[in-house]
Amino acid sequence: MASGAKDIQFRELKDTILQLNMTIRTQNDLIISLQKMLEERNAKDDEKDRIISNLQAQLEYFKQKLFGSSSERRSDLPGQLSLFSGSGSGEEPLPERAGVHRSKDQQAGT
Repeated sequence: MASGAKDIQFRELKDTILQLNMTIRTQNDLIISLQKMLEERNAKDDEKDRIISNLQAQLEYFKQKLFGSSSERRSDLPGQLSLFSGSGSGEEPLPERAGVHRSKDQQAGT
């Protein structure tokens, strides 16, 4: 009878080992599936990072074009005053006085 109990225990252990092997195979398949998903997500993230980097470069380029100094330069003409240089004589020129012109109707009415 001891031999029969050992046979039963042996079969139970064998079944347990088979179940554990099945569980391990299932877990390995799940791990492989998750690794593939992770690789796909990483590839998508890399693509998005590349797109973001490209868009940031474009943004900097357009900011420079819009707000940066232009390559067009003007040459100052001799004798021409600059409105913004501030390197004048220190005195602001007085505006010329314009004569008041009245129409004939206004002159006759007063």
